[in-house]
Amino acid sequence: MGSTFKLSHVSTYKEILVEVLLSFDLRPLRANQIVGLTAPSPAPEVLFRLSGQTHAMSLSEFATQCNLYQEAEIATGLYT
Repeated sequence: MGSTFKLSHVSTYKEILVEVLLSFDLRPLRANQIVGLTAPSPAPEVLFRLSGQTHAMSLSEFATQCNLYQEAEIATGLYT
C-alpha cells in the first residue's frame, strides 16, 4: 500500500479518496492491552476500503505503509 496514495494522477482519485475516508475505522488498542508472543493477536486497529477491497492492519503497519513513520522509528520507545 506504500504507493497507494500516489494516485493523484488517476481520474478516479476523488472517488477512491472518498471511499477510503468514508470507510476508515480506527480501533486503537487499550492502554493496558498486552501484545506479545504469548498474547493472542489483537484485532486490527485500522480498517478501510480501497477500490472495493477491505484492508485491515495494525496502526504501526498503517503508519509505515503511508510513510508516516519508518520501521526503525516504530521500534523505539517513542512510538506509543
